[in-house]
Amino acid sequence: MADSPVGARASDNAARRRGARAGFALLLLALAWPLGRVSAQIIKWKSQDSVAGGPHYEAYVGATVRFNASLDDYGLQGSYTFNPVNIDTLFAADRDDNLLSFDLRQTRIKFGGTVRYEKFGAIESYLETDFVGPNGATTLRLRKAWVDFKGVRIGQETTTFGVQQGSAPTTADFDGPPTGVTTRSGMIRYRRKLESGLQLMASLETPKVDVAYLDFFAPDIRATDQRLPDLAVNASKAGDWGYISLSALVREIRFRTTTSGVSEAESVVGYGANLVGGFRVFKSEAKADVLYYQLIAGEGLGRYLVSLSGQNADALPDPASGGLNAVPAFGGYIAYERRWTPRFFSTLIGGGNILENEVAPTLADRFKTTLVMFNSFYQPIPAMKIGGEVDWARKNTFTEVEAEALRYYLVVHYDL
Repeated sequence: MADSPVGARASDNAARRRGARAGFALLLLALAWPLGRVSAQIIKWKSQDSVAGGPHYEAYVGATVRFNASLDDYGLQGSYTFNPVNIDTLFAADRDDNLLSFDLRQTRIKFGGTVRYEKFGAIESYLETDFVGPNGATTLRLRKAWVDFKGVRIGQETTTFGVQQGSAPTTADFDGPPTGVTTRSGMIRYRRKLESGLQLMASLETPKVDVAYLDFFAPDIRATDQRLPDLAVNASKAGDWGYISLSALVREIRFRTTTSGVSEAESVVGYGANLVGGFRVFKSEAKADVLYYQLIAGEGLGRYLVSLSGQNADALPDPASGGLNAVPAFGGYIAYERRWTPRFFSTLIGGGNILENEVAPTLADRFKTTLVMFNSFYQPIPAMKIGGEVDWARKNTFTEVEAEALRYYLVVHYDL
């Protein structure tokens, strides 16, 4: 196993990093006070006439102002989020350089409204944007946009295969735990809540495919159009004890092969299951500790995982079989949130994932990652959080190369 660069740093590099961290801490303390007082407003409007037990029309405009400061100590300077899959295992010369960055790209603007009719009931709509553009650009981006009527939601929303509201631990990192499923997808979804409190959902979602077709490796296997939507289903239940959600996914990944000059469309099936939840250790407000957990497994679902999205981890061309092999992926996390006071809490998170495809190990499609996060947040008012986080991760590749990464965060978050 290759030596990790962590143990091989020279003393002058260590001293330089300690100095950078000290300067970073002082600068963030200076910034935290004025930024903590950032003001945001929300506009609410309701019509005077009443229909079906509520205002005929109502609408609101909201905002989340989020300032992020981060310091990369080593290993992940090229990644906006702390994704262990992106850890530099080639040991570039600058992987030990300190990288300090500030941004407000995660600031969000939200619009929502409801219209009520006597015969048809309520029609709800929502739109949400942020400024996380591609390749580090600060440009307006659509996050969510949907219309909901009688349990049918049409638009772009967090995938039904993913984490539902309130079931994941708070993190400073934008993506959260590495095996989380927060992908947003175009969809048609139906939701129904039973008298027992059990909520059921099913959705047809955009069939995006995350596969690298390599001419030098498998020239007769190439991309083609997708014909069927991804099918995701979910069952969840919440109570004063906590929250539990079980989701399943099945999808078709189509590709095209050429044999003896004849081109044919073929497909491979992707599938998986995702269990997430939170258990309230104490049920009183004075002691509101929560144990969060997630376990995910399947094949051909790479694009749905936070850590594997964009990594060509859905499937891999296999020249021996003349088709695609859906890549097996496994992962999960466990987190404990300790509520020290009603306004101050800390969270410890541990997790990781494994990518197991052995079709062509030289293409780096077989590795495992481990991650630990620790953060603390203070809420001077319910709508504001000020906190810091330390993230550490390790990546092990098929060639037994081991590399690590370390990052520090400070976040000022004001939510309406």
